Amino acid sequence: MWRVSLLFLILVSSSESRVKFTYSEFLDGSDLKTVSETDFACPQGCMVYTATENVNLVIINKATKVEITNLNTLANNNNNDRSYLFGMTLPAATYTLKEKNGFTGTQFSLYVVANNAPNYGQSLRVAEAFDWKTFSSTSGMITVMTRGTGIRMVSLNSDGSKEMTPQIYAAGYDAPTKDECWAVYKANSLSHAQQSQIDVIGPIATIRFDGLQAGTAASVKVSGDIMTDMSDMRNSLTISSPGFHGCFHASANLYQYNMNKLDRRFRSDLDQGVTIRVRSKLWITVETDALYISGLQDQTLKLMGTEEYSPPVPFSVNKVDVHLTWQRLNQNSYFAIQMDATKGAATSSLLLSLFTSVFALIR
Repeated sequence: MWRVSLLFLILVSSSESRVKFTYSEFLDGSDLKTVSETDFACPQGCMVYTATENVNLVIINKATKVEITNLNTLANNNNNDRSYLFGMTLPAATYTLKEKNGFTGTQFSLYVVANNAPNYGQSLRVAEAFDWKTFSSTSGMITVMTRGTGIRMVSLNSDGSKEMTPQIYAAGYDAPTKDECWAVYKANSLSHAQQSQIDVIGPIATIRFDGLQAGTAASVKVSGDIMTDMSDMRNSLTISSPGFHGCFHASANLYQYNMNKLDRRFRSDLDQGVTIRVRSKLWITVETDALYISGLQDQTLKLMGTEEYSPPVPFSVNKVDVHLTWQRLNQNSYFAIQMDATKGAATSSLLLSLFTSVFALIR
């Protein structure tokens, strides 16, 4: 089994902090934090992907010592179209990822997928650091890796599937179903998806276009820049904390990210009677890491905890101008939050869902 075969690596490499899923694992800077090489296993063969362009990071067959490729070559395996990552198939073996100059602390991302994984062999797309690209799909799924600070997604749409309701996960194409991953974003309608902004502060995201009909295509506009304020206002904002993946059957580790503070505003041109629905996934057990939200009915919310919480009605505001602040002192803290603004009173059918065990109002 993939998971069992990987357990041995804990004893021989720096993979204690590695993010592992049922059919895949994610290597990043935490694997080379204090060493210049680390191992990964492909018991039955696997496919590897990266958006990191680094000629000094090489993949070596551990038994034969033969260099297979470097991450720059792997990142540019795309038929001269930088918006794609085709990946590379590796036969069954144990491999070493090595920094050839012996340097430690190198930053990178490497996605390793077992050959029996769901959706195996798909091509990935790339979010560039300071560029917008529109990706389309007829298969119902798009997985994106980033060369920037994260993955920003807007304008989810379809050319013919009016009932399509996209969901977005902070994980690769194999994980959402098998690892019971929490959707950082769930659209309640196609028009809602068209007016949403989703920021995943992590190396990878998968968009599942639920309800996409045969013969139609879905699309999404993507950038690797999640730090710039959007000039146009939207009716839905989703943001995840740095390194969040939200997968129940994955390891508890987060993707490595050297970012431990967030300060964001959610604004919309809706006014004069607006309902705001909030849904969030939290693992915040210390008060210093609480998520604060102001601008909801002249109140400040202090969110922390680990369980589901569902107030009976959404928030009602006259103007959408919500402020989120958060800092992480405990490295295990994480959250993902979605806020949807809808014209109309709070007695609408929208429900407020806050997945947390502590919900405090500070006036």
